[in-house]
Amino acid sequence: MQAQAARVRKQPMKVRAWQPWAIVATLLALAAFVAWRRYAFLAESPFPLGIDGYFYPIQLRSIMETGWLDSPASPLAFFLMVPFAWATDPIVGAKLGAAVWCAAAVFPAYGVAVRLSGFRTTGLVAAALVGLCHGGFYLTIEFVKNGIGITVALSLLWLLLRTLEAPSRGRWLSCGAAVVAASFTHKIAAPLALLLAAPAILVTLRNRQQLSRNNVLGGTATFIVVATFIVVAAVAVRAGWSELRILFSSRAYWDLPALALPRKSLMMGHEPLYGAIAAIIIVLGAIGLWLSPWLRQRLHVVTVQQRVALVTTLAFAAFALFLAVPWLDAANPQGLTFRLRILAFVPLAMCTAVAVAWLARFVASMFEAPPVSLAPAIASVAAAAVLWWSPARIEEGVVVAHPAMVAAITGLQDQVPAGVFVIVPERHIAFMTAWYTRARVRLRPESAPETNRMRLVTLAFIGVGSALEHAINVARSEPSVIAPLGTHPLHINGLVLISEPTWNWILQTLPPNLRARPLAWPTI
Repeated sequence: MQAQAARVRKQPMKVRAWQPWAIVATLLALAAFVAWRRYAFLAESPFPLGIDGYFYPIQLRSIMETGWLDSPASPLAFFLMVPFAWATDPIVGAKLGAAVWCAAAVFPAYGVAVRLSGFRTTGLVAAALVGLCHGGFYLTIEFVKNGIGITVALSLLWLLLRTLEAPSRGRWLSCGAAVVAASFTHKIAAPLALLLAAPAILVTLRNRQQLSRNNVLGGTATFIVVATFIVVAAVAVRAGWSELRILFSSRAYWDLPALALPRKSLMMGHEPLYGAIAAIIIVLGAIGLWLSPWLRQRLHVVTVQQRVALVTTLAFAAFALFLAVPWLDAANPQGLTFRLRILAFVPLAMCTAVAVAWLARFVASMFEAPPVSLAPAIASVAAAAVLWWSPARIEEGVVVAHPAMVAAITGLQDQVPAGVFVIVPERHIAFMTAWYTRARVRLRPESAPETNRMRLVTLAFIGVGSALEHAINVARSEPSVIAPLGTHPLHINGLVLISEPTWNWILQTLPPNLRARPLAWPTI
C-alpha cells in the first residue's frame, strides 16, 4: 500500500497548458496597451515628434495625392500607414501607424521566443519586453521605419524557423514573401533576420536525413533563402559602406550609451548592458550544454529542433554582445551604431525568455516536476519585473517641434518662388519646411543649381552675436541686394530666408577666417 502511494506521489502532476484563446487574448491586450501608450505620448503634441517626424506625413500626403512617395525610400512602411492617414490626416495617421505597427512586434516576438524557449509563457515574457522596453518606445518616435522593420524582420525569422522545422511549399512561399516585405520595409530588416536565421539553416542542412524525409523542395528553398540573404546583405553593405567604415572608434564608451551626446548621453534604459548580461548567461549555459550530457537531458536540448533553437538563441546572444562592444562609435546621431544599439531590446528579450525557460526546466528536473508547472510562475515574476522597469514615456533624446518655429516656417508660405530649391542645414527644419511650404528642400547646396536656390538658416546656425548675424542685419539695409526675410515671432534672426545672391554678398563681407564655416555649410 505504501509502495503504491509512493508511486502515485512520483507520478508527474497533470498541468493544464495555456489555451490558444488565452494566448491570443493576452497578446492582443498587450499589443493594444503598447500601442495606446505610445500613441498617447505622440498625441501630446499637435506636431510630429522626432528629428524626422515631418518626413512621414510628407510621404503619406504624397501617396494620398499622387499614389507614390515624395522622395525615394523603402515604401512598405509608408503604405502600411496610409489607411490611418486616410481615416484621419497625414500627421495623425503617421502617429497612429507608428504606434500600431511598431507595437505589432509583440506577435512575431512571441512566436520566435516560443520556438526558442519551448514555453508559451516565456514567449509572453519576450513579447512583453519587446513591447515595453525603452528601445521599442524610442523607435516609434524617432525611427519609425526601423520600428516597423523590426516587426517585419521578426515575422520573417519566425516563418523561417517554422519552415525549417516542417518544410512545405506554402511555408517556403511565405518565407519568400516575407523576405521581399522586409527588403521593402527597411534596409537592415531582411539582412538582420536572415543573419540571425543563418545558424538554424546550417544546422538543418547538416541534418541530411531529416531533410530527405521531407522533400527536395526544402533544400532547394533553403539555398534560395541563403542566396537571397547574400544578395540583400551585399546591397545593404554597399549602400551603407561609408557608415560601416566608421562603425568603431578609438574611444571606449564603457557605460554603453546608445548615443554619446556632448552634454548628455542617451542610455535607453541601459538595454545594451542588460542584453549583454543576458547573452553571457546564454553563452555560459551553451558551454555547459556542450560539456555535459547530463545538463542537456535536464534542459531538454537533444532533438534537432532543440539544437536549431539553441543556435538561433546563440545568434541573438552574439548580436547582443556585438552591440555591447565599448569601442562602437556612439557619438554620431545619424550613424549606423546609434540605430543598431537602439535594437538591443530584441536580443535582450529573446535571451531572457530562453534563460527563464532553462531555469524552469532545471528547477523542475531537481524536484521531478513537469517544467510547464514552473514556467508560468517564473514567467509571471519576470513579467512583473518588466512592467515595473518599463517606461511609461520616453523623453531623453526626443526632438520636439517648437510652436514658435512652426509659426516661423508657416510664415514662409508664398515666400519661396516656384521651382526654387531651399537649402537648409538641419534635417528637422528641412522636413518642416517641405511640409508647410511644399517647396523643394535640400540639405546640401551642391544638389541644386546656384541660380535656382535660396538659403534658410536658424539662429542656432547663425550664432547669437556672431559676425554672420551682424552681416545679415547689415544686408537688411543694403539696397543692392534682396533683404533677408526673418519670420520667427520671438527673434528677428530665429529663422531667416536669404536669396542666393544676398547670401554670397554676406559671405564676402565676412573676414576670411570667419567665412569658412558658413561657406562649408555644416549640416546636422
